[in-house]
Amino acid sequence: MSDLSFQQAATMLVVRDLTESVTFYRDRLQFEVVEQSQWIVLLRQGTMLLYLFSTSPPTPDKPDVNLEPMSLPERTCVILVFQVADCWATYRLLSSRGVVFLTEPHVPPWGGQRCFARDPNDYLIEIEQP
Repeated sequence: MSDLSFQQAATMLVVRDLTESVTFYRDRLQFEVVEQSQWIVLLRQGTMLLYLFSTSPPTPDKPDVNLEPMSLPERTCVILVFQVADCWATYRLLSSRGVVFLTEPHVPPWGGQRCFARDPNDYLIEIEQP
C-alpha cells in the first residue's frame, strides 16, 4: 500500500440561512463563490474550500445521518482557524468590514496571538498568528 496523500481538504458547514452565510463569507472574509445551486454553495479563499448548505437528509452513503443547523448559539462544534501573518492587522481589517469579535487579539500561554469571531450561524472563526 502506498503512502496516503490527500489532494485537498474542504470544510462543509450546515447553515441556517444560505444567502446570509454566503454574503458573510464572500463580502467580509473575501471568499470567492466557485459553484452555487439552490441548496449548496462552494466557496474558496486561497487553498481553503468551504461548502455551505442548509440541510442534508440521510443518503445511501450516510444512512441515518441528518445534517442540520445548530440551534444553540452558546454551543458550537466547529472552529474555522485562519492563520495570518498579522493578527492585529487582520482584526482591524475584518472589524472595519463588520465582523464582530468576542475580544481583541490575545496572547495565549503557548505564544502567538489569536482572536475569535462568530459567523451568522454562531460557528467560531479563529484568527491566529503563530
